[in-house]
Amino acid sequence: MIIECTSCGARAKLPDSKEGAKVRCGECSHIYVATPPGARRGSKARKQDPTKYFIGGGAVLVFGLVMLMVTRGNNDPPPVVDAAPPVVDEDTAPSTGWDSPHVLFARQMHELAFSRNTSKLFVLLDFAKVRDHEVTSAAAASVGEEQPATLAGWTGLDGEAQTSYRNKIVDDLTSTEAEMAVSTWKPYDGDIVAETENSAIVHLHVQSRSGDPDLSDRWMEWEFLRGTDMRWKAWRWERWISPEEQKRERAKRTKKTVRKTLADGSEVIEGVVREEIAYHAETTPEQITEIESLIGQLINTEARPKEITAARSRLEELGKHAVPGLLKRMGGIPLESEENAIQLNLIHMLLSDITEYQTTFVVHVAMGGTQERIDSGIKQWFGWYDRKWKRFWREVDEKEEEIDPFWDNPSYKPRNENERMRMEKLRRKAEGGR
Repeated sequence: MIIECTSCGARAKLPDSKEGAKVRCGECSHIYVATPPGARRGSKARKQDPTKYFIGGGAVLVFGLVMLMVTRGNNDPPPVVDAAPPVVDEDTAPSTGWDSPHVLFARQMHELAFSRNTSKLFVLLDFAKVRDHEVTSAAAASVGEEQPATLAGWTGLDGEAQTSYRNKIVDDLTSTEAEMAVSTWKPYDGDIVAETENSAIVHLHVQSRSGDPDLSDRWMEWEFLRGTDMRWKAWRWERWISPEEQKRERAKRTKKTVRKTLADGSEVIEGVVREEIAYHAETTPEQITEIESLIGQLINTEARPKEITAARSRLEELGKHAVPGLLKRMGGIPLESEENAIQLNLIHMLLSDITEYQTTFVVHVAMGGTQERIDSGIKQWFGWYDRKWKRFWREVDEKEEEIDPFWDNPSYKPRNENERMRMEKLRRKAEGGR
């Protein structure tokens, strides 16, 4: 049956067997007798003999005094049934969407968390289910890992521990600290995505209550369960990544590079400068350790020239294995001093030798570059890595095995800087690395 609060008018659904019982309104907490609205209106509409009102009033007064005496002699208060979340008549209520019963329930949870109405939250949460879900999730996440201890399920907690756990869950819901704290997100759209007689899953589209423009709208997923007492309770709430969000994230990851035209008309491709670049799977831990040490020696401005040259030669021998390490170190050196500029230039020249790729980077504007071309030159290295690293790794061995056409014609003259550097590299190799 549908009942209506006599104080605020909010409607709720209860089993027919609860007619006549005292209920607490899910909206305003007013306690009233569960009676179908139509029945109450009908009784008021009928004309009554005034005498009956006096007789009935006296009877009610006597009955009230008797009940007061009985109540005082009994420490247990009369049972009060908590009304379910507000609903509309089943004939007009949508089965899904913003105004459907389960979406209204999810919306109510956000408002209760925001207003810190902890008393209602304690009533509307299935703490046993919440705990068991937490234990199951922790076990699934730790597959293959050694765990120091196993979380106890709800029945494994004593009374004090259960009380403490209830308080923790309600505190988490009303907290404003976590990124997806329920209290900090306001729903504005939603729908039921799955429903059975005793369970339901709801998706809510939410926006940050803070108004922070950097916090994009997102989705929350709620799951409800109806217990043996026919009351619905929440037991799971977490962020849900929609297919549209997944698509946008994939696009962000894919589009790491941008094509840019510099002030002098040069067209370049830039990437995001970063310090986190993984070594190739074929690079051994021993090689990684050696590469990191050699790079430190290469850019040590206090090292002797002989030490720097030795480090450079060894890194060039390691070739493609050293490229990620060089880029990582380049991404971690800010271009804010002469010493940093020298370090960046040493890495830049070695990368050019290994990859045969050139960017607009020069060590200083006095050497013919502009500040824009210098800054862009660093970004161009990361653009090269994002676009060509995988292909470079596959092809570099084949290039080394090829017979270089430059040597077929002794009178060949380099046409550009890349060819000149390549010829110098081949000449050094032919001369034993001198």
